[in-house]
Amino acid sequence: MNVSQPEGRTSAGRYLKKGNIAWVIAVVLVAILAIYALESNTRAPGPAYTQSTSTTYEVAASSVIQSAVQQNPAGYVVTSTGALKPAYPGEQGAEDAILNGAQGQAAANMTVVVFDSADASQSYYGVFTSNVKGLAGFTDVTSVLTSYEQYGSCYAYGEDVDGIAVVNGVCTDGNVFLQAHLSSSESFAQLEDDLSSLMGSMYQSV
Repeated sequence: MNVSQPEGRTSAGRYLKKGNIAWVIAVVLVAILAIYALESNTRAPGPAYTQSTSTTYEVAASSVIQSAVQQNPAGYVVTSTGALKPAYPGEQGAEDAILNGAQGQAAANMTVVVFDSADASQSYYGVFTSNVKGLAGFTDVTSVLTSYEQYGSCYAYGEDVDGIAVVNGVCTDGNVFLQAHLSSSESFAQLEDDLSSLMGSMYQSV
C-alpha cells in the first residue's frame, strides 16, 4: 500500500512468499490501489483532515526509519531499507523499509516522508485518502490508529481475502507522513494489532 514516488512506495509484491496465489492476488490488489492513489497527486486535495497543526520537525526520513526498525515492532525484522526519490511538492526526503514477521507468516512495508511544512504533509495525506476512502471490499479500521493523531490525522483500511489479510495505514505527525502496509496469513485482528505497533514505532521515532 506508497506516496511521492508512487512506483516504489508500497512494493508489496517484492516481499510476499512465492507459490501462494491467494496471497499474491490480495497484496497485488492493495498495491495497485495504493499506487493509483499516489499517482493521483495532480488532483485537488481530498476531504478536510481532522486536525491541523504547525508542528515542524527537523528530522531526516532515514533516521526515523532506522530508529523504528530497531524497535522490532510486533516482532518484525527489517530485511532492507532505501531512500525514495522526492516527487511531491514540499517533499524533503523519503525512506522505505521492508520487514518480515517473526514467524514468517507476515510481511510489511514502512515508509516515512518528510515535508517542509505540516500543510504540505496534510496535502499529501489528503490526496492519498481521497482516492482510497470508500473503496469496495475494504473495511475502515482507522480506530486502531486514533492514538497517533495528536499532531495530525490517520486513516487505515484493509480486507481479508481467502484467509490472507492485508492492511494499510497512513498518519501525519506535523510535517512528517507515515505509512505502514502489511499482509499476513494470520487473523485480520492480529494484523490490526501489528499495524498499530509498526505505526507506533515510526510515530515515536519522529
